Amino acid sequence: MTHPMAVTNCNIDMKSLISDQNRSIATLAITTLLKTGNESSVEGLMKQITNFMSDIADEFKIVVVEAIRSLCLKYILVKDLNV
Repeated sequence: MTHPMAVTNCNIDMKSLISDQNRSIATLAITTLLKTGNESSVEGLMKQITNFMSDIADEFKIVVVEAIRSLCLKYILVKDLNV
């Protein structure tokens, strides 16, 4: 991400949407936070995802898993570059 500070305020608002009753909105909030968060914020988010996954339909689970996969690949590349 080229301008991480630009999304910081948005991420604060997104966190409240994770518990939205509309699962589409909650899924969008989680996937956005996974894509824009830093390592420390993502760690806490991963704990919340465990409970969230049991409450959503399979098509939403796929979207969340794909976002997690992208995140893992991103941090693997970062770790490889820092070694």
